[in-house]
Amino acid sequence: MGIKIGLISDTHGQFDRRLKSLFREVNHIICAGDIGGIEIIRQLFDIAPTIAVSGNTDVDLKAVLPEYIFYKVDGIKIFVCHIIEKNHPSWGELSKLIYSLKPDIVVYGHTHTYVASSSNNIIFVNPGSAGASRYPVSRTCGIIEKTDNSILVQIYDLSQDIQLKYWQNFIIKDHV
Repeated sequence: MGIKIGLISDTHGQFDRRLKSLFREVNHIICAGDIGGIEIIRQLFDIAPTIAVSGNTDVDLKAVLPEYIFYKVDGIKIFVCHIIEKNHPSWGELSKLIYSLKPDIVVYGHTHTYVASSSNNIIFVNPGSAGASRYPVSRTCGIIEKTDNSILVQIYDLSQDIQLKYWQNFIIKDHV
């Protein structure tokens, strides 16, 4: 049996009520920062247990939310941080930490653009931005589903009709 995890980032204080339907079958939710207020986390937690990190705009939440989290659920090692950018001042230390922990998945946000890729046996997923459109990109969120030795990443467009926008299946490999 697998596990489903809802992925959301960059809500900036906006909670799309349709997430209740989209995330109705998830076991957990990961919120990758720029949340915009504790009320958003409460609304997500009403759907499923929620793990959240603070983002660069979450000034009021920095005292209660960590900058990053590393945890394991259903055999998947997950690292969550808001900003994962090679040109960011913290990238050197952060990349050393990530590659020393050897997570299966890194979930991040900040760019408002969805990404699903892999590097060095690590799956990197940015669900995009689920908040009000601030850039000429679609509002999106995601779901990851683990089955046996694979991770299915699904990105959903939150336009008028929620639609599957992108998906990719990754094989989980043992870290050497």
